[in-house]
Amino acid sequence: MSDKKREKKVCGIHLSGPGSKKTCLVVMKKNLRSSVAKVTKIYDHIGSQGMIFSDDRLIRILELEAPMDEVFVDCPLTNPPCVSCTRPICPGVNHCDDISVAFLLSLAKKMKSTKKMRRPINPQNQRLVDIYRLVYEGVSDTTYSANLAPLVVRAQTLQRRINGTELPVSLKETSVKQAIIAIGQMIGMERTISKKFKNFERGSAIRHQFITQLQAHQIVHFSEASIADRLLNSADSFSAFITSLVAIIYLSEGCEEKPKFLTPENGWIYLPIDKKDETS
Repeated sequence: MSDKKREKKVCGIHLSGPGSKKTCLVVMKKNLRSSVAKVTKIYDHIGSQGMIFSDDRLIRILELEAPMDEVFVDCPLTNPPCVSCTRPICPGVNHCDDISVAFLLSLAKKMKSTKKMRRPINPQNQRLVDIYRLVYEGVSDTTYSANLAPLVVRAQTLQRRINGTELPVSLKETSVKQAIIAIGQMIGMERTISKKFKNFERGSAIRHQFITQLQAHQIVHFSEASIADRLLNSADSFSAFITSLVAIIYLSEGCEEKPKFLTPENGWIYLPIDKKDETS
């Protein structure tokens, strides 16, 4: 296999509202024979310009960067069961024949005897994937909320736009907050960094510490020093960077696999796993 074929290329997208200019995209490459990934490009402030909408600009960037092995986004790609439902008449949760709703109810029964269930399960605003991870992995941070609903619509629209191009890309979902925790544990950083990297006063220093540790562990390096500087100066660009890093880790089979019983409609949150913990 030639070096060119061994090299993999990914994009990580931080999506913001369509009317905002906070959307960012980071490109990373990695040779399969190397443990170090290279951050090669960063596109930030991807907003609308006149009649050229933000999604148009994103599609153009993806076409410019093609071919890509993976494209990850940092927001949910699927909806709660009730939001996706197209039935003309709602029979109510307890009488619904939707498999996802039935699965949610069965998980609710498992949680009744534990402290994990702080509030009743509601298929109108909770995704099956989040409840599954709560029950079996103890992860209580949900990835879907009313505030994120517009971004979900945007991400789904972006996928449909991609489907209309020659790009063979299927978006994958991750959570920046949960990814930072997972990657941070691998490089010896505290879990609290996930709550601090956006901090107005200390965020830049926290991001610098995180990137320094990644470099010390020979996980990433930058094709230009200016790229690292831009990540330090912007939490949005840093989020796109983390999203692209998860994509690289996924290609190295370092992410938790999606359970086979979860359908594409249920979604999945790709997150790094520490292989040392897996084998211990």
